Parts: sequence; structure tokens; C-alpha cells
Amino acid sequence: MNEQYYYNIECKNHKVCNGLLPDRWLDKRGRFLCIPCETTFGKLSQNNSNGILKFAENIRCLQCNKYEKVVSYPSCGQHYLCLDCFDYNWYSHIKLPSIMFPYNKEIENEYRNNPYDEKWNNYCLIQDYNKQVDSWVNLKQEIIKKCIPLRKCPICK
Repeated sequence: MNEQYYYNIECKNHKVCNGLLPDRWLDKRGRFLCIPCETTFGKLSQNNSNGILKFAENIRCLQCNKYEKVVSYPSCGQHYLCLDCFDYNWYSHIKLPSIMFPYNKEIENEYRNNPYDEKWNNYCLIQDYNKQVDSWVNLKQEIIKKCIPLRKCPICK
């Protein structure tokens, strides 16, 4: 019997990564970090954060000087940037192609709610899609590994 999982748990860093976790992680994981956050931010854990970034409201961004929701920069842990400046500084090195799901939204939602159902084996475009996603994830991980040393805090530089 195939279990059905729903991706409805937000990663602790969801404000910057938009990561969602399967509900099965409730029993197995305590920190609730998505894999990219755990492998990227966990390696840079400043102040024993274990990859969980610090967020604050209505604080001045040290780059653009706007008062907004901010996040601590992972490589130093001391300076706060607004989410837009963080995205620009942290993710600007990652240029990846987008991958489109090969079928309509109705089928995509059904697939996302139960990706392990045997019936998807009959959808050859989904098989190709899964291969593309696997390649994309591997490429992203490689780029992240190479870019970590480049991601110095723009304030500390």
C-alpha cells in the first residue's frame, strides 16, 4: 500500500527558500529544515543556529536602508538584510533553468499529493520530468557547494 504525503509543513527558513516538507517529517525531524537549507545554511551555522536563520520585523536593512522584515546573513550571523537584498546577495550566483510540469494543473496537483502512486508509471512525460528534477537538484547542490565560499556577508566584506 502506498502512503500519501502532503507537503504542507513550512521549512523554518520558508521566508527565504519557500521550502515545504512532507507531513511524514512530523515524526522524524525536529528542526524542520528542507534539504537545501540543511545542506547550505547548516554548514554555515553561526552561533549554533544549525541552519535555522534568524528573522526580525521592522528593522533597518543594512544594504538598502529600508525598514522591513529582515533575515540574518548566514555567513556572519550578525548583520540583517531585508528579504529582497538577501535574495539578491545569496541566490544571485545560482542560475538554473526552470522545469515545467508536463501536464495540466489538475494532474499536477494530483501528482504532488501522491507522487508514489503506481499509475504515474504509465505517464512517460512524468518519468522524463522526474529525471529532469533529479538532474536539476543535483546541479543546484553542486552550484551551492561551489558558491558557499563566495557568499560573504556584504556588510562584513
